[in-house]
Amino acid sequence: MRTALANPEDYAFLVKTHTAEQSRDTIERLLSGPDIPDDWLPDDQYTLDLKTDTTPPAISPSDLALRAQREMRPILRLEIDPQTSKRTAAPTRAVGALLVHAQNLLDTVGLSASLNGKEAPLAGKIPFESQIETASEVIELSAASFVIDLASTGFRSLFDSPFEKAANAIVHTLSMDDEDESFKVQMQRFNTRAAKSFRAFVQHLDKIDGPVTIVSANEAANFTTANLSTIKIKRILATLNYLAPDSSEEPIKARMRLFRGDVDNHTFGAENRETGETYIGYVDGQALPQFLRSQLNADYDMTIAVTSVTDELTNQKKFTYRLIQIDATTLIP
Repeated sequence: MRTALANPEDYAFLVKTHTAEQSRDTIERLLSGPDIPDDWLPDDQYTLDLKTDTTPPAISPSDLALRAQREMRPILRLEIDPQTSKRTAAPTRAVGALLVHAQNLLDTVGLSASLNGKEAPLAGKIPFESQIETASEVIELSAASFVIDLASTGFRSLFDSPFEKAANAIVHTLSMDDEDESFKVQMQRFNTRAAKSFRAFVQHLDKIDGPVTIVSANEAANFTTANLSTIKIKRILATLNYLAPDSSEEPIKARMRLFRGDVDNHTFGAENRETGETYIGYVDGQALPQFLRSQLNADYDMTIAVTSVTDELTNQKKFTYRLIQIDATTLIP
């Protein structure tokens, strides 16, 4: 009850009641959560047992794996928790786009696996025979934030399931330490089309703005999970913008002032001493040891990788910057 009043979906109403039978209750004013005095709020432990989920609760990942075994087909779960939503529901547009990106990722990762990572055309339809192998259908919408379960359209056969391989590869990749070199190695196993699909999928997760959990369950009753915080989603997106851009520009090599350095999140800000231009982005793993030894507001020789991604709505290029080299021995007092 305290949470409902302190963090209402709209406003809280201050209602004045009267003991006289002929008097009616009146609303004196509207309040937003922060305006409510603390001593007006109920105790933290005071709750009402109301069954108000928009959708039924999701089954556990272990039960999801048992369902995959029972139905003899693999399942991919997408659990999202938009920070802007206070209900066990999600915006239709966001969910619709998420389903499209998820299916496209299954298709391109499946195709990449069938080609052993060899390149495929970046445009045009994926071969129909390949689409059939990774096709999915929505089998459940449930609560616990908002949960979507996708099952393979095809069932178990005598051969390996391309859907299962693709789902496992997606979850395994997203569960990795995105700041470790092994993440880059894993991404390089996919062809360019699959890597760009990863980028588009994670970019949409970033737009949803909330933690995400992805589960792959198979017919052997096993499951794997990737837990993505909002911070990790942003880091992965920055890495994918670098690894799978729409285009790469010439790297910038110059003497620069390090005016920003976030050690925890591995982000930087640098100013080109000659041109006055500034660059803000993430620090690549290879530059991290020297970056951690650097001092703020000091000058260093730096190399910054520049990549660009074209916005689908505006058709404008968005440039991203990644610090790939900083010489901490070139400190200029």
